Amino acid sequence: MYGKVLTREATNYMDDEQLSALEEELRRDLEALSRVRGMIASKAASLKKPDERQLPLKMRPTLVENPEDQDNEESDGTSLRGAIFKAISGEGAGVRWTTQKVFAALRAENYPFQAKKPLISVGQALKALVKQEKIRVTKKGIGSAPNIYKLVEKPTTTSTEGDSAPEQALAG
Repeated sequence: MYGKVLTREATNYMDDEQLSALEEELRRDLEALSRVRGMIASKAASLKKPDERQLPLKMRPTLVENPEDQDNEESDGTSLRGAIFKAISGEGAGVRWTTQKVFAALRAENYPFQAKKPLISVGQALKALVKQEKIRVTKKGIGSAPNIYKLVEKPTTTSTEGDSAPEQALAG
């Protein structure tokens, strides 16, 4: 088909030798195109089934499956978050903490850090404790100034009769 269309238009501008060379080039291009289509089809078919030569990836099991277990692990102080919370809560609610200060306290207790850069791990654990509302950021760090953390004070109830303070104010 291509040869006939090309022959009609090109006869005025090409001699027979140029025309036959161009037809041969087009024939090779069509053969190459059909080979590429065949390779694409075979590759698509081979992607559907796994290759036996490849090893399956083994996923590391997560240490904690559900959040309730995570809270229990943190409360006993074996995890990094648990150790940090234990150190902060042991000092009381009025003490101000920075990442460096927490890191120094854990090193003084010979906590077994596993990370290559444990200071970064301490910072991430502090952020997680803030998210869990166990500690709070009292001053957001800017530039080289660090964040300041404090223990979240648990609300205490002073009512003896079970009434809330607004109800006592209305009654009295």
